[in-house]
Amino acid sequence: MIINPEEILHHTTDIVTIIDAYGICHYISPSCIDILGYTPEELEGGSIFELMHNEDVETAKKAMNQSFMGISQSSLRYRIKHCNGHYVSLESSGNGKTLESYDKPMRLITSRDITKQVEMEKTVIEGELKFRHIMEAAQDAIVLMNDDGCITGWNKSAQRIFGYSSDEVLGKDLHITLCPEHYKQKYKVNLDHFRNTGKGRVIGRTVELKGKKKNGIIFPIELSLSAFQQDGRFHSVGIVRDITDRKAAENELLASKERAEKANTVKNAFLANMSHELRTPLHGILGMLTMMDETMTSEEQQELLGFTKESANHLMELVDDLLRLTKLHNGSEVLKESNFEFQEMIRSSLEPFYRMMEVKNIEFIVTDEDLSNIIVKGDRDKLVKTICHLLTNAIKFTKEGRIEIISILKEYTDDIGVFRIEVKDTGIGVSYGDIPYIFDPFYQSDETSTKIYGGAGIGLPLSRQYIEMMGGTIGVKSEEGEGSSFFFEVPLKISKESHDLLNKSGRTKSTGKKLKPFEKSLKILIADDDEPTRVLMKKLMDSFNLESDFVANGLDAVQYYTHNQYDLVLMDIQMPMMDGFDAVQLIREYESETGNYTPIIALSAYSMEEDLHKYYSQGFDDVLTKPIELEKIYGVACYWTNPAHHMR
Repeated sequence: MIINPEEILHHTTDIVTIIDAYGICHYISPSCIDILGYTPEELEGGSIFELMHNEDVETAKKAMNQSFMGISQSSLRYRIKHCNGHYVSLESSGNGKTLESYDKPMRLITSRDITKQVEMEKTVIEGELKFRHIMEAAQDAIVLMNDDGCITGWNKSAQRIFGYSSDEVLGKDLHITLCPEHYKQKYKVNLDHFRNTGKGRVIGRTVELKGKKKNGIIFPIELSLSAFQQDGRFHSVGIVRDITDRKAAENELLASKERAEKANTVKNAFLANMSHELRTPLHGILGMLTMMDETMTSEEQQELLGFTKESANHLMELVDDLLRLTKLHNGSEVLKESNFEFQEMIRSSLEPFYRMMEVKNIEFIVTDEDLSNIIVKGDRDKLVKTICHLLTNAIKFTKEGRIEIISILKEYTDDIGVFRIEVKDTGIGVSYGDIPYIFDPFYQSDETSTKIYGGAGIGLPLSRQYIEMMGGTIGVKSEEGEGSSFFFEVPLKISKESHDLLNKSGRTKSTGKKLKPFEKSLKILIADDDEPTRVLMKKLMDSFNLESDFVANGLDAVQYYTHNQYDLVLMDIQMPMMDGFDAVQLIREYESETGNYTPIIALSAYSMEEDLHKYYSQGFDDVLTKPIELEKIYGVACYWTNPAHHMR
């Protein structure tokens, strides 16, 4: 079989070229069409340097001259312009022998397209450069290691942190160089596992370990370790951060915390001890004063003795409050539950305050629901103390006017009733800025108030602690100069007999059963931009036999209110055109001109406790959280359509 060389050249994928010493192409294989876009006829007879990239011409000419001089050459890379204008990278090689069939020296050159290879190499080089830049710019040490445990990468921060230059560590065993002695055995086991699997206990994690500096110092480090595979072998890259300063700060913080806790323990122990030490002589003083009261006949002496006893009793109450606050802080205060009659507890709490109101010429109004014979279970003493603290506060800050206490059973289920107690006054009120802190221990609104009105700032913090211990909530609604309303709601267990009494009285449990329609005709304005909510509220109002108007934005709510008379307003917060906050402020401004007042309840999807102060300060009387429930609406309507519950 005779092989035709022309046929072979016609089918080869590489470009085969025959050139002379001047670079003139005397033959080029047809594969040039696929690689360069030119036909052989277009290239034969021309110089190969005409299409070569300017930057590559000198190198190519030098290599060609050496080849014709008989100097052996390795392959040469250069760029040739494609017929479309872009450059193609070629790699050429020749056998260095002169072709004898020609009348002048010729060389046979084989060239292959390496454009993709060059682009990949360029990408790799650029990636390596970026990686080098990142390594050198990083503030943390970056250490590369192969599967033999040898260090293959080391940046400047690694040198700064560990003290070794790159020349000192590259190629060295990492665990011998950087690991403390007690880590070495564990490290060896983990390295064997990593070499085989590319996995490890700390691969892909950030852990705190110990490192060893060049000077032998052991120090805390934070290590983030990841693995990658290259040339069939596993490698790892570790990012190391020196956390010596952080650990020192953490230790100092921990020590400070321990010192503070110890100081707090000492303080509590001191307060508890001093409270007991003060109580002993105070008991003696009060006992002697009582005995003197029985023997004194002079009215003047009796009056002076009465003032003395009153001061001593006040001091005893202050000492008792300090002792209770100490118990709460150290966790030794517990609930002491017992069965008691709720209404009797309220009335006995009020007994000491009638004379105090009379002395200050303050009107004392008691508004309570008829809860006779209703037996509940809870901490009676803490409820009494809370009521007394709220009333004492009201008396202290009210020069004239009235103080009212309201107590109701807000809602109940089979065995739990939620009782609400509210103390309103016409005193100096609380500023908006003080409200978030009013229940903090020892908080005083300002030094002037303390000098004028006195007080240690203990009563309200104790009240909050007591109510929260019982699973309840406590709050305040107030405007500076316009009085205050302190209230709390607390769940208490109701006895079976009391439960039966409540049912017989016609009250309705919060169980979702049909609620009694209102006997009195009431009119309610409801503002909510959500149509399903308006439809639901319409059905609820109809079932309660209540007349209602509905609007979808705050602006319409203000217009409806100023042109009609309503017993209650339910106002959504987020509405188009005008939100609920702006609407309620305009309504309150209108009321200040007319002298009327209507309770406005916020409808809100938010129920965070800190939000409540915002609602009250903006003019809302209460907050009803969504989703809307039948019992909630009914309870709110019952409570706020009773004029006795209006704050202003």
